[in-house]
Amino acid sequence: MDTKLTITVSHLNFLDGFWRMIMGIPILTILTAILFTDVAIAANKYLTYESCMFDQMKQQQTETAAKAIQKICKSYPTEEELKRQKAVSKQTKKTETPSQPKPTNDNSKTDYVTIYYQFPYTLKSKLKNSRKMLQLGLGVSTQWDESVIYNLEKNELQIKSAILTTMAELTEKDIQGSLGKMRLAKSILASINNTQIKAFGFGGVDEVLYTSFILY
Repeated sequence: MDTKLTITVSHLNFLDGFWRMIMGIPILTILTAILFTDVAIAANKYLTYESCMFDQMKQQQTETAAKAIQKICKSYPTEEELKRQKAVSKQTKKTETPSQPKPTNDNSKTDYVTIYYQFPYTLKSKLKNSRKMLQLGLGVSTQWDESVIYNLEKNELQIKSAILTTMAELTEKDIQGSLGKMRLAKSILASINNTQIKAFGFGGVDEVLYTSFILY
């Protein structure tokens, strides 16, 4: 003869009463505490609000648990918010400030390595209010890196034009003596750096030197 075990409401009430006698805590209270503890622990493993809600709703089907899950999952960004955050982060990485040439030595200026460059041509110009011609051979120096020299070679035509314009404004009196030559060198230096700043945003030439100075 088959024996069937039937669990009724009265059996559950009996078990609940028996548990109360032993532990002093209702079984339903313990089960509820375990439920909400599991929900709280799960709150730390999701990337977005939607993924949290989807996973938790699969595990907890009761209305009370759903409300508790929703409160927990609100602390996560939505999928739309997460996309916007990633887009902003990518845009920030793309925006970079162009770096300027750096000195060839990081110590005090007296320890910088000086780089020299000689223009492979001479420049001739008629002096203002005079029949005489001035012919110059020029070189420059920089204590910045070699990109300064590279930019000089790249922008050769504009530099020639700027120097010739400066020379065309000279009179014989302007270039007399060592003081006149020094003033001319500073004027040429300014014209070179201004030309390079317009082209590249940086000049970098520290000094103009004469390789030849002929007045005829």
